[in-house]
Amino acid sequence: MSVNLSQVQSLIYEIEFVSHKKFSTPSDFQDLSVGIFKETKDSISVSTLKRLWGYIPRREKVRKSTLDILSRYLGYENFEAFCQVRSSDIESAFLSNSVISASDLTVGIELEIGWLPNRLCRIKYQGDNKFLILKAEYTRLISGTVFESPIIALNQPLLMNILTGTFTEEKPYVIGKKTGLTILRVFDNAPSRR
Repeated sequence: MSVNLSQVQSLIYEIEFVSHKKFSTPSDFQDLSVGIFKETKDSISVSTLKRLWGYIPRREKVRKSTLDILSRYLGYENFEAFCQVRSSDIESAFLSNSVISASDLTVGIELEIGWLPNRLCRIKYQGDNKFLILKAEYTRLISGTVFESPIIALNQPLLMNILTGTFTEEKPYVIGKKTGLTILRVFDNAPSRR
């Protein structure tokens, strides 16, 4: 498989997107290196990450093993699988399905989200783009978890930053990565089923 720069840039963009940050300081790359090791049990040196991001002069070729580790960090099997998913993606488009912007919600409103195969969560808006999971079924997420996400859209993956609860540390997480959310319902002032 030949690697082109746009595929590498797409990988970098997705890592920054799920991390909610642009990597621009030495400590950013150190934190990313540690996070990659914790998630994949494989290491990428800080200098390799800096080169990849263009923080220091970049080499012409990027090792496939580096791209595979970064892809696994995002939840893909390898770089080829990442590229395969990306090749079927439309690069940009307006979301025309049901879209909920957290900034339009009132504190206390509840939503139900679901994704394949049978995952379901009841969530409550806490303000400032934060949601509390009230009920979770057939998922690694647990009740009491607080996550952050500015937009929730039907038929789109939900990228969230887990703040407390499910994992021992703050961590980006994606649900419905391949098929997106299959359920998105809003309950105005409904009592929670906690």
